[in-house]
Amino acid sequence: MHRHFFSFLLFSVGVCTGLSAVRHDRILSPSEAKEVWEDFSRQEIRPIQVNFSWSSSSQANGPAQGSGRLDLRTTDGIVEGKYFQEDRCKFSYAISSQATEWQEYHSDGSATAVRDSSQPLPEYGGLSLFDLSMPFLHWETVTYLSHGRVLGRPVQRFSLKPNSSQKWQNPTVASVEISLDTAWHIWLKIIYRDTNGKILQYANVLQLRKIGEVGFEESVDFITFPSRKKVRLILQYRADKVTSDPIPSEKKDSSVPIDPISVPHE
Repeated sequence: MHRHFFSFLLFSVGVCTGLSAVRHDRILSPSEAKEVWEDFSRQEIRPIQVNFSWSSSSQANGPAQGSGRLDLRTTDGIVEGKYFQEDRCKFSYAISSQATEWQEYHSDGSATAVRDSSQPLPEYGGLSLFDLSMPFLHWETVTYLSHGRVLGRPVQRFSLKPNSSQKWQNPTVASVEISLDTAWHIWLKIIYRDTNGKILQYANVLQLRKIGEVGFEESVDFITFPSRKKVRLILQYRADKVTSDPIPSEKKDSSVPIDPISVPHE
């Protein structure tokens, strides 16, 4: 499979595609914005295994940490993911343009369909299936907002809203703002908002990594409001015959979270 980009769960991977550099740091025309979003969202996933670890900080429960593994593949246009903890499959995820479904696997081999994807999962630092699977990447209502910068890199910002058949995925989230690094076709910042436009949660990429000609998120912070509980994920990608190099950032300290209030929105 020869694709430039794939996005899955909370991770995404992209290849620098040679788009004109001037496109990255200016307001796009409607046709350009449409092309950028489609290039981001309509690529296929190649089989990959990702090891990740997480640490969580909250005033109520104190720090916690854990680790896991996820395997991904694409068959017949359906993106499939399986989460493992201690080498046991915890739940699987499958998404197509027509339907989204999650299943949780139990120790006896049985599986239970999961319809409420907004519930926190303790084994993943309190992140939910909605956080991990990011189904909003497949929401049909997409609006181009503006350009800006995250981690010192130029981004293009889009707003996503669910249609009536997608609202079950997380009833509290009315819209999601996503900032795309259009040079590498990966997301750098995501903001979840309620019906009043209030911030519920945001996710910041802290560090990027280049493996060959492919860009990856290497560490990500999820911060929930109003508690400001933070879950940090450190990702380790496994792929054959690749080398790893940092992607340059114009920011000296890329580990500093970016204040979501500073992000312009309508």
